[in-house]
Formats: sequence, structure tokens, C-alpha cells
Amino acid sequence: MSDKIFYMDDFTTGKPVEERAKWIRGLNTSGYAGIKTPEGYVVDRREFPNAIPIKANSIFGVAKPKILTDEQIKEANKKNPED
Repeated sequence: MSDKIFYMDDFTTGKPVEERAKWIRGLNTSGYAGIKTPEGYVVDRREFPNAIPIKANSIFGVAKPKILTDEQIKEANKKNPED
């Protein structure tokens, strides 16, 4: 399993639909998918630790949410202090 963080900029920078679909599948299977409120964006909780974890769903390929470590939260807060 990869420790790749699925940064929001990688999804939103004008990539083809196929690449964005690959991004969302990777995020869903990582266990770090979350919903950033109030916008409702699907994000990687390692980038936005305050995002609400998405529940596991085998139909959509969403893995059981993983717990963020203190180190992951601290690193994310350095990059996104407003989150």
C-alpha cells in the first residue's frame, strides 16, 4: 500500500477525466478520504485533518477510515493553517 497523499491541487489542475477518476479511486482505497466542510469537497484527510472521514463502502470501493497520527495532523496544519 502506498503512503501517497492525494493533494487537492493534483485533482483540480485541469487533468483529463480519466486521471481525476484514478485520483479519486486511489483516495477512496487509501482509507484517508474525507469531506471538507462547508464546501463538501472530497479530500485527503492527511492534507485536511478536520475533514469528516468517509465511511467504508464496498460498493464504491471506499476503505475503512484510518486514524490520523499526531504527526500527520501536525504536518497538515503547517501546510494548511486555516483548516
